[in-house]
Amino acid sequence: MKFCVIGLGIFGTNLARILTQLGAEVLAADRDPDRVDALKDEVAHALILDASDAKALRQLPLHDMDAVIVAIGEDFESSILATAHLHELGIPNLICRSINSTHGRLLELLKVPKIILPERMAADRTARSLMLGRVNDAVAISADFDIVELPVPDHLVGRSLQAASLRDRYRLNLITIKRHSSTSTPDTPRFDVLGIIPPTHIFDSSDILLLFGKEVDIRRFLKD
Repeated sequence: MKFCVIGLGIFGTNLARILTQLGAEVLAADRDPDRVDALKDEVAHALILDASDAKALRQLPLHDMDAVIVAIGEDFESSILATAHLHELGIPNLICRSINSTHGRLLELLKVPKIILPERMAADRTARSLMLGRVNDAVAISADFDIVELPVPDHLVGRSLQAASLRDRYRLNLITIKRHSSTSTPDTPRFDVLGIIPPTHIFDSSDILLLFGKEVDIRRFLKD
């Protein structure tokens, strides 16, 4: 897949880097030469570009992209101008980062198909993790259901998945289990995902569980 990431601040740089690591061909652009230079060896294409310049945007193969992401955060005016130009160019799969509610409303007026608020999303996940306690991460799937990542509780260590009766006792579904990879380091943690977990799996103290269920049931599970 091919993606264009415009704006190489913290969010844009990490997005371009992760997409590349996942196997995508990424065109990364920013008007700051230092930001472009810092990323040029990690993505397929990196170029210096003023995205508020419509002529410069027309030179890019944007219609060949699976998506174009405007990740500009600091420069409100450049973000809006770049988005307006891309809209005029008829880019079908346009994704824009919003930095606040005013920015978001303007992007809506420009009929941007998808608007993301990474800071709000990160804050929501952090808040949910803090409120639940003892979880590494929490993502709301709906108003009622969450996916949470947490270390295996002591009361499950040494027991099988079948004996734990997560569905019957807690109304929770185990999605999968992660374990630290042998190549993991404190600076670069890596994990092995065990895939679909059989009923005979014996929980180990190193297991990291990914659970799906209602918040009230997750809280009940954590209290045991």
